[in-house]
Amino acid sequence: MEPEVEPREIPFLRDATARGRSRVMERTRLVPFPSGGVVFDEGDPPEELFVIADGEIEIVWAAPDGSEEIQRTLGPGRVLGELGILGGHARTATARAAEPSNVWAIEREAFLELYETEPTVSVAIASAMAPYLLDADVVAEDLLFLNLEGRVAKRLLAFLDTEGTGVHPVTGTEQMSQQEVGETLQRLARALAEPDQFYAHLDRLALLAGGSRRAVTRVLVEMQRQGILISTEGNLIVIDLPGLEELARPH
Repeated sequence: MEPEVEPREIPFLRDATARGRSRVMERTRLVPFPSGGVVFDEGDPPEELFVIADGEIEIVWAAPDGSEEIQRTLGPGRVLGELGILGGHARTATARAAEPSNVWAIEREAFLELYETEPTVSVAIASAMAPYLLDADVVAEDLLFLNLEGRVAKRLLAFLDTEGTGVHPVTGTEQMSQQEVGETLQRLARALAEPDQFYAHLDRLALLAGGSRRAVTRVLVEMQRQGILISTEGNLIVIDLPGLEELARPH
């Protein structure tokens, strides 16, 4: 017997009316996937909407050479497949369990009925989708003017201004005052005191840069070789800020 669907486990159901929740819950099932199990394949018709109950799901794209590129990994509460259902097009990537996972599967028509009849649900779903749509616009623009290295550099510069991303500017020069040296050492100490922050954002960096996780990792390794940054305790330390800024400029 499948466990009862709890509205709190499906984010957009929190904004639905009792009647709307009840109708969706009647047409929702919990599906277990073993590690490596396929939720849907690229090219599949959008017959169901999926919400991760527990575990992790990888979004995988097929590269032109036939290899697979993991674009991002999603955890509990994240929604899969909403763009395909709302747009009426086939799946554009494969979703696969990175570990044993349980996923709520909601019938397409049940989701569309809720989306079309309950404005608060529509707003909640649109708000959740907005960052990805904006990301797509930014990526499309940068693809015209920057190579992958330049796009990664540009995103890292943006991460420098965002707390908790694990990217820290610790760039020194011979002209630095004693106060500036002290401030730089303090930033380094903070970076070392908060380990493993950056790698939680690696998937988002890959998404924003328009590259695969593997390709972006290769770029980061090359930046380390060039002396632009170092990786320590799961964080990135930018030791050559002018060099990173140069990489981010169109050439």
